[in-house]
Amino acid sequence: MELRPLDEAIVATLQMVGELEQRDRAGRAHAEVLARMGYLHDLLRRLERELAELRQDSATVSVGEALWRATVDDLRAREPDGLRAPAAALVTGDLDLLRLVEYTSASLALVQERRSVLRRMRSPEPTA
Repeated sequence: MELRPLDEAIVATLQMVGELEQRDRAGRAHAEVLARMGYLHDLLRRLERELAELRQDSATVSVGEALWRATVDDLRAREPDGLRAPAAALVTGDLDLLRLVEYTSASLALVQERRSVLRRMRSPEPTA
């Protein structure tokens, strides 16, 4: 066993602790980014599914195509800049990420509302 002066051993140990701390911080940051990415990805998958169902529903009603196009135009008009390249927002987790989540959630609500309109057009409620 090699004997070193105590001050060298302390410095080496503190350096090792510092490196471990950096790795721990990087691991935690990575886990946070993965969680954000998973959440946003889930919202986007739900939006994609709702859009596909709206497209399918729009084929069954005479004004469906117009409603479909209006929905697509509305979504594109509100689309935030970071939607097509969300990496920076996912890493920082700042206001840009909140804008992406807000846009996606609001888009889901809009598409669901439009699907509801199509369903009512397809089968109007009986009047009493």
